[in-house]
Amino acid sequence: MTKKITEEKSLESGEKVREEKQIIAGFKGIPVFRFEDTDGEPIIREAFKVNIPYEFNSIIKELGLKVQPVRFCGSAYGSYNLLNKEIRLASPEIEIFLH
Repeated sequence: MTKKITEEKSLESGEKVREEKQIIAGFKGIPVFRFEDTDGEPIIREAFKVNIPYEFNSIIKELGLKVQPVRFCGSAYGSYNLLNKEIRLASPEIEIFLH
């Protein structure tokens, strides 16, 4: 994702000039294939329990995070909401949590 910014520069003459330019401001996931068109393990669509190793429990508690299992909706296996400090997981796999 790009963003247009205005930068102010000083010339040798002391004059200030504004310059607009585009910068990379972040990345956005874009699905390329439907999950139905891929191979591999079946996608978990029913309710499941997230089994997080006990070593992470104190970190989760200290940071005030919530870990919430959710149904797979076709866009991501996991996400993090900065505003409510919630980790949403659509897979019980520990690799998804660690990512």
